[in-house]
This record gives sequence, structure tokens and C-alpha cells, in this order.
Amino acid sequence: MTSTGAAAWRVARCGTVSDKADSDFRSWLADGCNASMTWLADKADMRRDPSLLLSGATSVIVAAFPYRPAGESPRPRMAISLYALGRDYHAVLRERLAPVAEAIDAACGSQSRICVDSAPLRERYWAVEAGLGRIGRNNLLLVPELGSMLFLGSILTTARIEPDSPLPPSAHPCADCDAPCVRACPTHAIRPDSTVDARRCLAYLTIEHRGQLPEGTRLHGRVFGCDACALACPHNRQPLPPGQPLPDFAPLPETMSLDADELTTMSRRAFARRFAHSPLSRARTETLLRNLRHDD
Repeated sequence: MTSTGAAAWRVARCGTVSDKADSDFRSWLADGCNASMTWLADKADMRRDPSLLLSGATSVIVAAFPYRPAGESPRPRMAISLYALGRDYHAVLRERLAPVAEAIDAACGSQSRICVDSAPLRERYWAVEAGLGRIGRNNLLLVPELGSMLFLGSILTTARIEPDSPLPPSAHPCADCDAPCVRACPTHAIRPDSTVDARRCLAYLTIEHRGQLPEGTRLHGRVFGCDACALACPHNRQPLPPGQPLPDFAPLPETMSLDADELTTMSRRAFARRFAHSPLSRARTETLLRNLRHDD
């Protein structure tokens, strides 16, 4: 796995999600915390049982790829989340995990499937089961010595791979922390149980929410995404290992230079062409312009 450029990886034995984790997720949905992301309620059986994504799956490999800069944070002309400054992580992680999946299948006669934040796989749950990290106070996966500003890529496989063990409860990264992430959230989106109410979350509101924003919404200057809780976390201020982040996640000039004047005059086609290989491709020009209008 080191050849992929992953900073850390672990293996979990594939099975059904625990009853508690499944119940907690359903309660979160019932509370309406997924906002308009109705797709999170879809394919509930697959989210609970990964073998429905790949018949006969016995192992889940989860790999972590940091995206936060090793040095000073870049300053794009518009308030765009750090994760969105480089190449689209979906493509990058698939490219890097594909040779591993192919090698496993060639050696074991198995079948494998790569999942990168698109299939209904509960990646953070399996990362915890594999011992890759623990869920922090702000609901992000915290990996020791790496922090939480990470992309996760998973390989479901029918190959039987010796699983790792979850980290012990004593290793919880937030045990002695006074929750600066909670205080840093401008909209108080982090709930007491460490889940996030998307209806308040600036990342959701600036990226996923379509149409007009609810009356009274304040975006606190954000245009695409929000890093407030992650940047407040002390685990994201520790040095990254050599070679991290990968060059693929270096800020793209076309993203760094985008400003309000240019966006206002840019056609949909020009925007799609310019950001075809960027996380910004998920947005629409009208969404970004709407967010700019709420810029305070």
C-alpha cells in the first residue's frame, strides 16, 4: 500500500455494521440532520452490509491520504475549502488504489471493488473498525499523527486478509481536549453527541444545498466548503510525514486565481471545462454566485 502514496492504511474484517452504529445513523436521519441529502437514506441495506456492494466480501482495506498543506495554508482569492484546491480526490484515489486491487486479485483469485466517497459504504465506520483512527468531537475521523484533514479510499475484497484491531478506548484523540472545534463552528452545527446537523453546516450549505438558501442564512464569508472545525483541531497542526500531501493535492492555479469578477462573467460551459478535474466541478456557477451574494 505504500506505493499508493497513502500515509496510513489498515484492514477490517467485513461484516454487518453494528446495531448501535446502525441505530445511531437512523436516529440522525430521523432528526432531519441530513437536510436535503436524501441519498444518505437510500440503500440502507448496503450501508449496513458491504457484502451487498460486493458479493462475498470478507475484508475492507481503508487508506488515508492527507490533503492539508505541510507548510503555510494557501490563500485562494475566494474562500474555498483546502480539500477543493487540488485535483478531484475521487479520481486520484481510484488511480492510486487500482494497482493494489489488481495485485490482490491476481495473487488471491479474488474480486475487489474500490470505493471513494460515492458507493454507500460507511468509510469512517470501517476506518475505526480497522484501527485507522477514531471519530473526533466534530465527527471527523482522526488518525494518529495525521489529524483529520484526510481523504479516505477503501477496497472491498473477497480476499481473506488478516484484520487489524480497533484502537483502544484509551487512545481517543479528544479525551483531554476542550473541544476548540465546537467553539470554532460559526453556526453551531456540531451537536452534543458529536454528530453534525447539515442544516447548519456551512460545508453543506455552500456545496450540497440547491436553490435559495433558507431565510436568515449567514455563510460567514464561505464560498465553497468550510474548514473551521478542522483548522481549530490541534491534531491538524502536527507535522505531516515526508512526502505528504501528495503532489496531486497541490493547489491548482485555475482554482487559486478564481475571483468574483471572473465567476460573474463565466459561462456554465467555460466553468465546467476549467474545473473538470477539480472538486469545484461539483458546484454550479449559480451556486457559487449565490454564496457570494451571502458573503458578509
